[in-house]
Order: sequence, then structure tokens, then C-alpha cells
Amino acid sequence: MVVYGRRRIGKTELLLKFTSGKPYVYFLCERTTVEKNMSKLAAKMASYLGKESFSRIPFRDLEDILKEFAEWKQSPERVVVVLDELPYLIELDPGVPSTLRKAWDEVLSRRSDIMLVLCGSSVGMMETEVLGV
Repeated sequence: MVVYGRRRIGKTELLLKFTSGKPYVYFLCERTTVEKNMSKLAAKMASYLGKESFSRIPFRDLEDILKEFAEWKQSPERVVVVLDELPYLIELDPGVPSTLRKAWDEVLSRRSDIMLVLCGSSVGMMETEVLGV
């Protein structure tokens, strides 16, 4: 699912309400480095999985972390994975959209127990880089 729109209109609040009462991993991308983002996302995923060792894996990119998360996830419950402000990550690494597509095509689209939500305020970037419009 892709959610995008101008800043300060309630996208994040909508997603937090949507995930309320559901198992979820919420990650707000930062304008730091790809490595720091991967490390923080891994920590959030490790917390959901209940496996601290997941956060110590040196992930190469978003494709790597999403595929590994799907492999480690054992429970049949459906989890919502929210990547908020995805354009921040795309600014740091222009290859993010293609790695996301690859993770989706090869693993996530075949899994009914993982729902991926991509969110962003940069309307133009979300339309061109994520939706490919």
C-alpha cells in the first residue's frame, strides 16, 4: 500500500490508527545515512521478532533487510511494516525503489502475513520513484 500527500495532513496519524491493535513495525526514515537507517529499522524488526540477534546483522540494503525479515518471521499473524517518509531514504540512496521492487517481486508479494506500507510527503518523488507514474 502506498500513502502519500502534502506535509502535515495526517498521513502518519492515519497509519498509526490503522496499525492500532495490530502487530506492526513502524519506521520513520531519517536524513542521516543508509547504514543508520538500516540499523534502526533492524532494531525495530528485532523487537517485533523478539530476536535481538536480528539487529546485529549487517544488512546491505532495504531488499536485504526485508527478505531476511520475511525469512525470520515465524508466526502466522499478519504484521504491518510501515516505512514512513520513504523519500528521505531515496534521497540517500537512489537505488531504494529498485531494491524495494525486487524484495516485493521475489518475496513479499507472495506472503499474506506481511503487509508493506510505503508513506511519504514528497508527492513528486512518491509518484515517480515509488508508483512509477
